Amino acid sequence: MSDGNKNNRDHFWIPDTEVEFVKHEPTARPKKLDIDHFQHGNQLSLQFNQIKDKHKKKKTPISDELMIFKVSLSEDEQIDSRGSHETMFNSNKLKINAILKSNEAIVSTSTKEFDNLNSKLQKYIKAKGESQDFFQHFKSFSTIENSDIQTEQLVKNKKLEKNVDVQITLLPKLDKNIYNKMVEYLLNSIEELNGVIGEDGIYSLSDNTPVIRVILPSSGIDKLTDQEIILKAEPSPFFDVSENNKGSLMDISTLPVTEEFDIDSLPLVCILDNGVNLPSNIDDCIADRWIADGITSYSAEHGTKVASRAIFGDDLDKQVKDQKLIPKTRVIDAIIHDGIEPLYEGTLIKRIKSAINDIKLATTTFCLSFNAKNSIGDLSVGNLAYEIDCLCREGVNFVIPTGNHSLWSVYDELEMILDDSSSRLSAPGESFYNGPINLDTK
Repeated sequence: MSDGNKNNRDHFWIPDTEVEFVKHEPTARPKKLDIDHFQHGNQLSLQFNQIKDKHKKKKTPISDELMIFKVSLSEDEQIDSRGSHETMFNSNKLKINAILKSNEAIVSTSTKEFDNLNSKLQKYIKAKGESQDFFQHFKSFSTIENSDIQTEQLVKNKKLEKNVDVQITLLPKLDKNIYNKMVEYLLNSIEELNGVIGEDGIYSLSDNTPVIRVILPSSGIDKLTDQEIILKAEPSPFFDVSENNKGSLMDISTLPVTEEFDIDSLPLVCILDNGVNLPSNIDDCIADRWIADGITSYSAEHGTKVASRAIFGDDLDKQVKDQKLIPKTRVIDAIIHDGIEPLYEGTLIKRIKSAINDIKLATTTFCLSFNAKNSIGDLSVGNLAYEIDCLCREGVNFVIPTGNHSLWSVYDELEMILDDSSSRLSAPGESFYNGPINLDTK
């Protein structure tokens, strides 16, 4: 108090140590787009009704719980952008389950929240875009059709084959109880359509997304896949190794190995293949051997070639000429394929994950020289590539091929191989997070 003035009061002081300074970063209100908001809103409302009508007609065990549909933004917008897009999706309880393109996604929400979103849309229409203005960024809402689910190759196969081996991948990022209900429902549908589950035909990806492999009469494919919960239906992918017998073989069984360093001190690389069979003079370059369950015999032809390049590098020809072998690495021989029959993707994934789980403490570098027979034809990432990405995020590195091995048997020149459209990226080369990749033409 000062001078006895009753109007003065003691100040309440807050020390700086108890104050958190927050930088003020004002966000701009989204600009109103130059469109007819009334007409745009009515168009979206029509699409909402189409989604609702199809949902009512297609009764499943989750119909009363969940709505799944496709959304598109304007061509110059991106689904995963921040700012106003968070309001568009998160604030309206729209879960983004799968991004199809930069501006297109499959989303899910409860039936109640779908009705709430529809109510907001009516306000947007009535106010001509002055209310609920986030709707102006949506280009369309649409139902999920078979044309969205079935790959181009599956469409071709079902016209040519009486029975088709089909792999069905469900939509990611849903609750376990939703998956349980729908897997049981789909299995019953498969039985009703005279389909059978293929070998290793039911498994889950690392994010718990179910995958089903079914051998089904082509006449029943459209009925089975007409489900909004299915992300993709495709011919079941099979992977194989290329047994390239072109060129002369080199006999290195009598060549001496350098004694300039201890072979046991060399770094380790795991060869995920159909076995490694080295002559006795370099057998020490195999540090260990792992064999997947279900494999009783294996050819070891392709795996031996891959391991030889990993051990001696690209100058093996020169080492043979100089009559001295100089290993650069040792290998762990992980046999995940018998080298005889093509391997279903689900089986391959299971074996790769099992091998890595057992071997990753010894080495984190894995060489996987498998290719799908066809180059990638659609925009989605395959399940094997996705699993490789998940494993890489756990500290594992992969060396994988990108091209189609069979072209070596057609052309003599690398330039001719590269000019062939079939040399485009093939699975699992579309893996985004993995380490080095290489075009294998040897």
